[in-house]
Amino acid sequence: MLVDIDGDQNMDVLYQAPDADGIMVALGSADVNKFTPKDFISNFVITNAQNSDCKDPSTSDIISIPNSNAFIDFNGDCVADLLLTR
Repeated sequence: MLVDIDGDQNMDVLYQAPDADGIMVALGSADVNKFTPKDFISNFVITNAQNSDCKDPSTSDIISIPNSNAFIDFNGDCVADLLLTR
């Protein structure tokens, strides 16, 4: 999924790597051929330790291959929810 996760106006790629545990993000840069891989949960999700209103995410969740999707926090728990439609 393409999304600007870090707000730098460069597209980042959210994905599930076959050899990684959990969700990864490849951060884009001004150089369109350069991406920096990062763990999504540990780098971009607010945990319960940082904000008591947030739930701790499950690191075992994987991304499905949907016909369409959206990346948004529907229930206000500070963890992005994945909306899948068919």
